[in-house]
Amino acid sequence: MENDRREQYRITLTNICENETFRYSLPIIKGFISAPLRKCPVAGAVFLKKLDPVEEVTVWPVVNGHFKCLADLSLGRNRFFLDYHTSRLCLNLEFQSKCTKYHVLPVYIICSGSDGRFQAPDDEDSSPESACRRISLGARLIQSLTAEKLREMGMTRRTFQLARDMDEGTDCVIFRSKLKAEEVYEMRPEEIWEHFGRELMSSPYGSDRRKFLAFLSCTRYQQGDKVPETHEEVIARVRGHVALGGGGLAVFGTGCLYTWPETIHQILPKFTDHTKVDKLRFMDDKGPTAGASQPPWVRSVTNSDTPSIWGTAQKA
Repeated sequence: MENDRREQYRITLTNICENETFRYSLPIIKGFISAPLRKCPVAGAVFLKKLDPVEEVTVWPVVNGHFKCLADLSLGRNRFFLDYHTSRLCLNLEFQSKCTKYHVLPVYIICSGSDGRFQAPDDEDSSPESACRRISLGARLIQSLTAEKLREMGMTRRTFQLARDMDEGTDCVIFRSKLKAEEVYEMRPEEIWEHFGRELMSSPYGSDRRKFLAFLSCTRYQQGDKVPETHEEVIARVRGHVALGGGGLAVFGTGCLYTWPETIHQILPKFTDHTKVDKLRFMDDKGPTAGASQPPWVRSVTNSDTPSIWGTAQKA
């Protein structure tokens, strides 16, 4: 991991080392750009180029000299270039599965008789396939954030294992329930959690080595003539809303799933989206913009101990 010494900028990483091994696939890379010949703060963007097995480039902003990016790892050895202007840093990282079969499986639940689409604006893909991509990426962000926060507290990186870490083809599974959406709407959150816990465990997916992170496709925000003024009023308009976990199952509604990114390239645009939520038509979980409607456990990955580097001014 070295810079070209001829350049006027220097790229320094602060939280990872060359040839470091990770047990999860989306580590956060933190660093800063130093410029001895410049007196003003460094800005712009760093380009993270993955060389193998498939070449891919992602762009991450530099604010007040600091940057943060996400490295998408494949099982085995991964080679990267970090570029800033004419300076380049070479980085090799290793991704290995944990030596355990215990894992978390993301699940997208489709009720009987439903096409599985979640509620979303017309310009958003609301298909079950899109839902699975959003959920899978969200789970990987939670996994990465858990490990990085432990490191920041002076401990070693530890986190849960996802099913995809053992089999890269198992990002998120679609589960077709025998329950109809209308039946879900009549149930309390505790009853929803209990029913789907039993249904999942009695299915081929049931295992004492597996926990489920499940999302209901049938969540629907009911339109009204008046904009709700409180969070309680928002929730009162949502059918099939739940956010409950315990034992081997955590189950959530999908009222704000349309605000989630599908790909790593979409993370910055989605998390910094200042588009106003149409509160007459769509759920506003934490308001008032689409970016702010990201769930806290996903959105918090954009916060840092250093000045925020993804377009906000928050600190963790």
